[in-house]
Amino acid sequence: MKNSTLEAINAQGGKQYSSTRNLTAGTMKQRDLSIVASRDIMLMPWDVISEHDGSANLATGPDSALERLHFINKEEGFNPPFGSAVYSDDPDSIVAVLEQKLADRETVMRKGLSLETDGLVIKVDSQALRRKLGVASKYTNWQVCYKPQSASGTTYLREIQWQVGRTGKISPVAKCDVVVLAGANVTSASLNNITYIRKMGLKLGAKVEMLRSGDVIPQIVRVIDDGDEVIQAPAACPECHGEVVERDEGGVGIIQHFCVNPYCLGVIEGYLAFVGGRDVLEIDGLGPETARKLVEGEYARDLGELYEFQTDAMKAMGKFARDKDFVERMREKGFDATLPKMLRSLEKAKTAPWERWIKALAIPMIGETLGKVIAAKMKLSSKSMATLDVDLIAFAGQDVEQFGKAKMSAIRVWAGNNGALCRKLHSLGVLPTSMEVPQVVAGAPLAGTIFCITGEFSEDRNSLTKKLVSLGAVSKTGVSKNINLLIVGDAAGKTKLSKTAALGIKKVDKAWVAK
Repeated sequence: MKNSTLEAINAQGGKQYSSTRNLTAGTMKQRDLSIVASRDIMLMPWDVISEHDGSANLATGPDSALERLHFINKEEGFNPPFGSAVYSDDPDSIVAVLEQKLADRETVMRKGLSLETDGLVIKVDSQALRRKLGVASKYTNWQVCYKPQSASGTTYLREIQWQVGRTGKISPVAKCDVVVLAGANVTSASLNNITYIRKMGLKLGAKVEMLRSGDVIPQIVRVIDDGDEVIQAPAACPECHGEVVERDEGGVGIIQHFCVNPYCLGVIEGYLAFVGGRDVLEIDGLGPETARKLVEGEYARDLGELYEFQTDAMKAMGKFARDKDFVERMREKGFDATLPKMLRSLEKAKTAPWERWIKALAIPMIGETLGKVIAAKMKLSSKSMATLDVDLIAFAGQDVEQFGKAKMSAIRVWAGNNGALCRKLHSLGVLPTSMEVPQVVAGAPLAGTIFCITGEFSEDRNSLTKKLVSLGAVSKTGVSKNINLLIVGDAAGKTKLSKTAALGIKKVDKAWVAK
């Protein structure tokens, strides 16, 4: 949506909107399509995706991304993206192009007639070369984004609100007078912890500079004028009013505060929202707002109760001919139209991979990476949830690489307290998918090779690891005296490199992998 469209809508009177970003999102959720049509929403495709883009066959489209842009803009009639794409095969010209584009952006945005943008992207033009460069676990190797200094402004700090998360960590949030940053009215900013507050010399009433990092995340970056009231650390949990403890995590002098009440409603809400996350069980509709409804309504206080709620709600939904009728009934209990999607997503998650389920169970100090190790070492099957607590206690009695005393102790404590939860989940149909074990090829040319990977490659590391294991190698996630090969990609970890050098372990690069 153009800034001029936003201004025209606000000029009509009624509700006033501060951001094209938020108004566009709200417009697309409107059920009345005449409202959507009246707001001049534009669709700007950035590329054409061919069914053959995963192979060497590019017969269905040009190799050049720029040519593809011209095709969708001129031949198909879509709006061109903000500004015009520029092609260059001269690396020395890139900085000059960036500076000119950013200057053009500032000019049109000051006039308030164009689209809100937050930066520029340099991309490799050739689709074939993009595939060769590949995608790492966190980054796309063929493009990089440049963003100018984010919007900033001055405001006054009025209050500190302490919020508790799923681990019990209590974090401070600054509440300030309204300041307009990148078209949005901002009143809140994260402050990380009490150490950050004290280091900055921040007090209530202080005049501060707030910056919207990437035009998205508000941060207080400096104190302009001192305040008059010292900010105190929380004496009690803001949710349950229970005991709070201080911890210097990592022993580096950064003090964090934690609620130690495992039944704190704030902790449970944070945990349920965590379970619904994209990198855990990926439950559509299970965000912070729905988690709060589930907890406050006493529908679910843990993962077992969440699946009890899902089971009962699915049965109730089955009695209605349409989802719409079920939703209307559940609105009386505070739920909205996303509930059926959440229930079906919970059903699908019953067979999520074991490493995701281990992460969802929130065993202290155990994430998805170590979850994979546990699933493989214990050879967990789809029916293993019923005896997971017993099996974990047996596992914690073994000598397993990457699992020291602290981790094994955390596993034993969790297993001793959660046997009933494991059996409840199993009885409700939770059957996690067994970890895929790569088939070792005949001859096993890498038999005896114990490797660790660091850095980025042209394919994701999980896929690369499976290939190497299928050739007889053994994968480890950390460097130790037990490995005999470190495979090094781009942006390799310095700790692993230095440890490898100290232990005299052989190193190979991407060329070795390609062979």
